[in-house]
Amino acid sequence: MPLSASAAGTAIDCLQDEDSRLAISACTALIEAKAPTPTAFSARGDAYRATGDFTRAIADYTKALEFEPRDAEVLYKRGLALTRQGLLGRAADDLTKTIEIDRKLDGAYFARGEVFRAQGNLSRALSDYDAALAVNPRATWVHLARGAVYRGSGDRLRAIAEFSTAIKINPESADAYFERANVLRDMALFNSAITDYSRFIELRPKDADAYNNRAWAYYSMGDAARALDDANKALTIRPFDPDLLDTRGHVLEFIGRRDEAAADYRSALRLNPGLQGSRDGLKRLGDVASGGQNADLRRN
Repeated sequence: MPLSASAAGTAIDCLQDEDSRLAISACTALIEAKAPTPTAFSARGDAYRATGDFTRAIADYTKALEFEPRDAEVLYKRGLALTRQGLLGRAADDLTKTIEIDRKLDGAYFARGEVFRAQGNLSRALSDYDAALAVNPRATWVHLARGAVYRGSGDRLRAIAEFSTAIKINPESADAYFERANVLRDMALFNSAITDYSRFIELRPKDADAYNNRAWAYYSMGDAARALDDANKALTIRPFDPDLLDTRGHVLEFIGRRDEAAADYRSALRLNPGLQGSRDGLKRLGDVASGGQNADLRRN
């Protein structure tokens, strides 16, 4: 028997992914009907996952798997939800089952690699990233993940190679420019780092971290004017970020604007009393930073 217009509309609303609340409501209506389907549970799980309700998403994916235990897509999605919940062992189990069923699903290799990385098992993470790239060689996100692993382990040249490969695949990959810039800054290659930060800012002009990191690169080169300009731009975007205030404090201290530097350090410490860079800055400034407020900071 064909669906009524009303039932068909409910099914369409359940399966659409633009309005999660509408999808949850429509899928619930289908599930509460006499013959719920695995598709309705899976679709509602997707909607819950989109809203950040991973507990309910996992429950719905589990219900869907009661109908079809070897549904690779649902196992994969449950693995993603379990990962977001921090249930890494269970997530790895689901993703392994997914791979056993469908060895061509590059996302499952990548997701399991991310689980292994979170667990500190970098060799297995890299192995899964390699498997993901064997299926999908143009997966820029996998090169970004591999680059992050190499940077974290101190292998800067291989990290740069991974980020450069991501850029070759997708010249609009803002994250690849940002991550490569960070490695270049680690290596004191400040001009190259600034070039990459600038390209990132062209792609994402409202990112405070890029301005902040470029400010540090300029600061390290002794270009205080540009460093201060970037520090101010970062704070325009995120005015109450202690790390950004600390950055500007360092630049102001460098150019001799000691009172303003001390004010930024104090503001940073009010927001994050454990920020050692700002504490050290106040100590360097000596009497300019002295007084009751500084005494209060020392007690924190």
